[in-house]
Amino acid sequence: MQNSNVEIVTLSEPVTTWQSKVDDIEEPFSMIYDADEWGNPPLAQMNRFDTRMVLNEADRLMECNGRLSALDVGTGPGRIAMKLAQRDGARVTALDATRGYLELVAKTAQRIRLDPDSLTLVEAPIEEFTYEEGLGGPYDLITAIFGVLNHVENWQETLQAFYDNLNPGGSFVSSIYGTNEARVYRMRSNNELPYKPSLVQTRVDGGIRLGEGEEVLPAKFPSIREFRQALEEIGFEVEVIQGFLDFAACFPSETTDENIAEYKALIQAECPDLFERIESLQDPRVILIEVVEFEREYALEPNNLGDFAYVGFVARKRKL
Repeated sequence: MQNSNVEIVTLSEPVTTWQSKVDDIEEPFSMIYDADEWGNPPLAQMNRFDTRMVLNEADRLMECNGRLSALDVGTGPGRIAMKLAQRDGARVTALDATRGYLELVAKTAQRIRLDPDSLTLVEAPIEEFTYEEGLGGPYDLITAIFGVLNHVENWQETLQAFYDNLNPGGSFVSSIYGTNEARVYRMRSNNELPYKPSLVQTRVDGGIRLGEGEEVLPAKFPSIREFRQALEEIGFEVEVIQGFLDFAACFPSETTDENIAEYKALIQAECPDLFERIESLQDPRVILIEVVEFEREYALEPNNLGDFAYVGFVARKRKL
């Protein structure tokens, strides 16, 4: 395959105060993220399942259509976009408002010798994206994972735009933040975690407080029911709702022997069946993988979704 020289198309800089605030906060993160590595083990595991959810849907669409036109919204380091673009017959538009992320994707695409015709990088907030035909639309697949839509001020209008720019039979795959009652937030709020968990969000009015300071990343937190209802009112058929990171979100950020012992005690009290599977395990990485695999067994049960830190959706536009 020829060497890549993927260029960045700049459509729009942030326009609103909300958009500018999100971009200002995200830009420094783009300088430390790497397209291949994750510093947070539970999020690394979630990436595996998010990616699998997207690629399964992409493969289904390619089998039906013989091709794939995809839009990856909030592409970040481009993990999903590049995996999609490596499929024969795929054409992917990767969108992000933060230029640093797109520069990282371009470098990675060149390093892995990705065909430049398979990937278009676009700089713009999703609200300012024009869905021009030259940018790959209309699409067979639109993705917005890892809470991307939580940081879109008018997320309902954005869902409508997604629906309008999907081909009939096309799919939308997304994951949003779980509710304030998700296990990790509930236990942390009640001071039931004797250590710092890997997944930490301090939610305040208007968004997420960063660290110990007063800076707030703008965000909204629609409930699972509210998000599903919005999809269905637009016309989507919701095919899958799946939880990501329940007990896994409570995994300690520092895996000392003491913290792992506390983690096991938490699981023993909350879920004896899971405790039986991890009781004899010593390697923190193996423990986490076992927890995540166990969670997959009940991640599709509606009564359990409220305990998860993230919730994924697969929705499809009806064929004509």
